[in-house]
Amino acid sequence: MVVSTDLEISGEQSGAVCGWKPEKAETSRPGDPKSAGEIEGFAERYRKPYLEALKVPQPNPDSVIERRGVSSVSIQNLHVGGHCAVIGEDRLLSEYSRASVVSIEKSVPEMTAMDDALASVKQAFDSVTPPWKGQCC
Repeated sequence: MVVSTDLEISGEQSGAVCGWKPEKAETSRPGDPKSAGEIEGFAERYRKPYLEALKVPQPNPDSVIERRGVSSVSIQNLHVGGHCAVIGEDRLLSEYSRASVVSIEKSVPEMTAMDDALASVKQAFDSVTPPWKGQCC
């Protein structure tokens, strides 16, 4: 799956470049237990029947950010095996048109997410004729 953005450039914006900056994902759910002392209060609010099974979450390793050809890549290994990959690529389609494509893939327990995401981005660019003009990937 990909998310695509078309950019129509005019005037002094000609040659403008877009990009994306990966950031660490944090839960938006308030009150997740971050220590053993917080587990009982969390279970009281959300999951009392599972109190004995609740553990303090262990964060996955930090993401590694690198370039693969013209693509920006963020790869995060997962404790359960496999990994999550986010790939972003920006292409100039004409003097006044750019396209940006981002793909997010997760593979468990296989380690195929990065290759899958790279293939999704390539397929998105290969499957349309510039300028995209409202077409979807």
